[in-house]
Amino acid sequence: KKTNKEFDDMSICSYCYESDIVDKIEVGHWWNNEPFLAVVCSMSCKKKLWKLIQDGTWMNHAPFIKKRK
Repeated sequence: KKTNKEFDDMSICSYCYESDIVDKIEVGHWWNNEPFLAVVCSMSCKKKLWKLIQDGTWMNHAPFIKKRK
């Protein structure tokens, strides 16, 4: 079983996809995983991700894909 320490270099925000997060907020428990398996970089991202989970659209969220005109 992996530990939190082993995942320290794999810090990518689950909402905005910012990498190398220093102050991680663990949210993996929202998916019944170990808390450190999903992290966000800020309270703002945490709130936005929670809203996507609540309205069922979190799997469609892809801020890195540019929308076509």
